[in-house]
Amino acid sequence: MTGTIMKNLLSVFTFIIFILLGYYFLREGLFSGSEFIAFVTLGLVVTLLIKLVDQIESFSIGGNEVKLSKENEKAERNIARLKEIADALVDSLIIPLPTMADSPQDLAYDTGLNFVKIYEITSSLNTQADKPISHQKIERALRDYLTGTTLNMQSQAMYTTNDPLPDPSMVLNKFSSTKQREGIKNSKAFELYKNKLYPIYINSAKKS
Repeated sequence: MTGTIMKNLLSVFTFIIFILLGYYFLREGLFSGSEFIAFVTLGLVVTLLIKLVDQIESFSIGGNEVKLSKENEKAERNIARLKEIADALVDSLIIPLPTMADSPQDLAYDTGLNFVKIYEITSSLNTQADKPISHQKIERALRDYLTGTTLNMQSQAMYTTNDPLPDPSMVLNKFSSTKQREGIKNSKAFELYKNKLYPIYINSAKKS
């Protein structure tokens, strides 16, 4: 309601300014009668634009149509994505800081969550790119995740081994007892690897 009142006041004030300026130019001999009418008409158009700006979907300048509603929607989407990126970057900087209550496995899991978030945001911003993040960087992130969460210590860092990354079933088979496998299968670290991280890796490998 306040915004509507402000727009109405601004539109009235603008029209008054146009009339006063037009009258001044007319009195000083700078305008003819027809020019005064044209100037006041211009003021009326500007006033209507101010009053109805939220309802105008497009206008044409020199034959080029400008879609206001579409441009506004695009700007809002970009702002929302930038906010997501900012949040993801803040998380990636803050979460790795160790606390008394966090174990190394918890920190590795949180880092994995942040990687997924950043990958998804980067993919949405680079819709035309085949690989928004390089396959090598994805592989390094997953190897660090597997060793950090102790899901598969043999993965190690990629510069110390050439062994391929294990698929989720291979990760489970590394554990000898049925009880161990069930515990790992139901863990949040394994679920993230199975449902998010490993599919990202496979998808990236197909594009490389």
